[in-house]
Amino acid sequence: MAGILSGDKATVEEALKKLLDQDDDCSVELCRDLLTTLDTHRELQANVVEVLAAFSREDSFRDLALSCGVVPRLCLLLSSEERNTQLQTLRAVGNLCFDHDGNRGLVLSSGGCPLLIEQLKSSSRLPVAREFDRLKCVTCGCLLNTVNDNDKLCKEMLGLGAAEHLSALLARPGEDESTITMGLKLSTFY
Repeated sequence: MAGILSGDKATVEEALKKLLDQDDDCSVELCRDLLTTLDTHRELQANVVEVLAAFSREDSFRDLALSCGVVPRLCLLLSSEERNTQLQTLRAVGNLCFDHDGNRGLVLSSGGCPLLIEQLKSSSRLPVAREFDRLKCVTCGCLLNTVNDNDKLCKEMLGLGAAEHLSALLARPGEDESTITMGLKLSTFY
């Protein structure tokens, strides 16, 4: 467990991979320990969430995250003032929701929808500058994975102003091409 508490990203990732390759009980314990680490070691939040985002690309981890309640805890980090934590949290939530209605349901039930829309709103107000391009694109991608093929979430997000904020983001001259592409994909749901 000491490796997970390291400030070094590679050490954290290696420790997590070793633990995840073990049995299911250990994987569940790992998820719970990671959630505790998010609460007790704020300086490691971005690192831990970045690793969670990487693991969340795997179907088996999405199921594990569902059973451990990872999504509700991540949703709390969407309002972090630290930009890298926001970015990694959006990546993790988006990856966890990809083709996974269980995790999408947790976004809805844990109050994550207003936080995601707030991220979209904030993104639409960020300056058109290269340093913000990735955050804007990942915000749209997270929302896309969250609402994809889920009418209930689409309606919820629409009721929270998703279409308005997405339109504001896409209407700005000079916006990054990848952000526009991701935003246009997202717009098909609104």
